[in-house]
Amino acid sequence: MKLDLELSLTWYRAYFGYKWLDYEPRNAYLESFPRMETESRAKFKASGQSIPSGPFLTEINAMSKPIPYAPLDNPILFAQFANIQPSKESFTKWANMYGQLINFEEDPDQ
Repeated sequence: MKLDLELSLTWYRAYFGYKWLDYEPRNAYLESFPRMETESRAKFKASGQSIPSGPFLTEINAMSKPIPYAPLDNPILFAQFANIQPSKESFTKWANMYGQLINFEEDPDQ
């Protein structure tokens, strides 16, 4: 029995790309995700989770419309991610091509 299954996923990357910012840890984590809804920010703050310290990879212009793409169209995407060198330059290059690894629809308490 042959099973035909088509998966579809749309992800987004910043139109103008990303940059690294150094912040004090207080609110910088939430500010680094400017598209996160106000309600999600409030839930995160109220959760009591510790906020990581910077630097943070942020959108250069959060007011621009994000660029959609289909990550599942690249069959080696996960292998490429696994081979990223641990440097700011490598992470910036990755983010500029594929976006940040965060889903703004999810509950930050999860």
